[in-house]
Amino acid sequence: MKLDVIWQIGHRAGNATDLESLEFFKWLRMQRSSERVALYASSLGTSSIFVHAVSVPATNIERSWDRLTEWSANPFDAATCGLVYGGGDGARIERHTPWDDQQPEPLQGATQLVFGRSFDGRIGQKTYFELSQDITIAHGLHWLEERMAWCRLDDEGDIEEIAGVIEHRLSADDMATLVWIDGKVLEAYLASTNACLAQMFDCAWLPTFDIPFDPNRIKRYTDDERTLVCKFAIYEKASCFRGVQFVAPARSARELGELAYARVHAAEEYETFLVQDRKNDQVVECSCSPDALASYFEPDSRAPYETSPVFFKSQVLDKYKADREKYRLTDRTLSCRNAWSLKTYDVNEAAQVQTYIVYLGNLPIAEQRYWKSFNEPPKGTISKRAFVSDFEGRPDTEPNGLRDLKALLARLHRECPHWFRLKQPELLDHVNYPLTAALKPWDDVIIDLTKVVVEGLDHGALKKLAKTLGRPEDKSWRSIRWLREALIGLSVDDERARELVAPLEQLQQLRSKLSAHTGGNEATEMRRQLLKEFKSPRGHIEALATELHASLTEIQAILPEAF
Repeated sequence: MKLDVIWQIGHRAGNATDLESLEFFKWLRMQRSSERVALYASSLGTSSIFVHAVSVPATNIERSWDRLTEWSANPFDAATCGLVYGGGDGARIERHTPWDDQQPEPLQGATQLVFGRSFDGRIGQKTYFELSQDITIAHGLHWLEERMAWCRLDDEGDIEEIAGVIEHRLSADDMATLVWIDGKVLEAYLASTNACLAQMFDCAWLPTFDIPFDPNRIKRYTDDERTLVCKFAIYEKASCFRGVQFVAPARSARELGELAYARVHAAEEYETFLVQDRKNDQVVECSCSPDALASYFEPDSRAPYETSPVFFKSQVLDKYKADREKYRLTDRTLSCRNAWSLKTYDVNEAAQVQTYIVYLGNLPIAEQRYWKSFNEPPKGTISKRAFVSDFEGRPDTEPNGLRDLKALLARLHRECPHWFRLKQPELLDHVNYPLTAALKPWDDVIIDLTKVVVEGLDHGALKKLAKTLGRPEDKSWRSIRWLREALIGLSVDDERARELVAPLEQLQQLRSKLSAHTGGNEATEMRRQLLKEFKSPRGHIEALATELHASLTEIQAILPEAF
């Protein structure tokens, strides 16, 4: 629903000769089946439009409609609770709601859905809107300022907008505003509460302000379905009308429930993958459906084991590395917000990503198809780490530079020494080995390592310590140099101090030369030498992380005594 549809419709209604040809009237009719329904709309100008929707009990429609066009309400009306006195009853506290017996009968006892709020203590725009918690909490909605919408996650972990606020500046003083809600969510809310929507509206199209008002031209209209009532007047070049439209849910709570039940119990879809069928000593294409697999407790079954390995090109993980907001990729697990997760994966000696067929069946079908596009025959067996942890049930104790470094950094973050603090602790989960020879993943790991290691050093604390220990000062020194001076001040041999900070200096240099200037000849030569020495980006990061872990472990043993 575009806002300009709301605030421009009055401009196209001036020459209409009957109510049903008015653009706003057509728009109201469309609201009954619209994907997005207006809960509040307001604009001023030659076209003055006001819409305010509330929920009313379905039985209210049967009450008298005599005064229905005389409604008086707006979203800035709200319940109040305060002091009341006089009339001989004494002082007391009372709560008052705008939907009391002063309203027309069908609107009495209504539930307000949109609340206009204003607070001068608010930074930025002082006026804002809130959606009824009956809707936001029941449907898991959260306000996201950057989207100007109430949102939730869909089944694939993507953010979907369920309701929102759209604003358009008409002039320095006038703002057109629309608060909308998803039609299906509104239908579920109304059906579950045995209610219907009452859209109060007031629209006028006045291209000039010298049109005389003639009360004799006011007419009353009620549609055949008894869902809309209004009073209106149509002039040669102007029109105005005011009334209420009732929008009932198209389906009952039971019908919606049956549809939801059918979706939940619909047959699951499963993809097929090339698996290493160890039971039958073959590579075979097999479905990840539980019905196509066998456990170790089914010795007579010819089906592959649930734990049959499946192998993929390493690029299968690129999608998840690229969207850190949506996906959480650790060195053994993958998850997508609260939507789905892959229980385990690893990388074998041939740089293939591996997992087990049973876990692929837990992914949404779209994710299964994505993984299938990278599926390939095994180029080796599963990793030693996966065999030890997944089949022997033993913890992996083999040295792993990056894993050990991340564990040390996480421990430092928990212990909070004065000389080190992670500015982005969540980044640790995203630091993983580059699996291909591509430059970007390699550079990304170097940048991330710099953020969690070098930028974790507290410049101020290290400088203070070094100066306290009588070390000289240079305004150009950064945290690594101050660390070296602090170590020397703590009686660490100058050469040894240089050795301890050398991996950190190397990391900083790599970020500057490789990541910041990837197109230079110097960067090209550095990459060539690193690949010559370490054979692959992964080999380089493994060696660098091992050196960083060793240095930080020794530095940690020296520095705590000084603080």
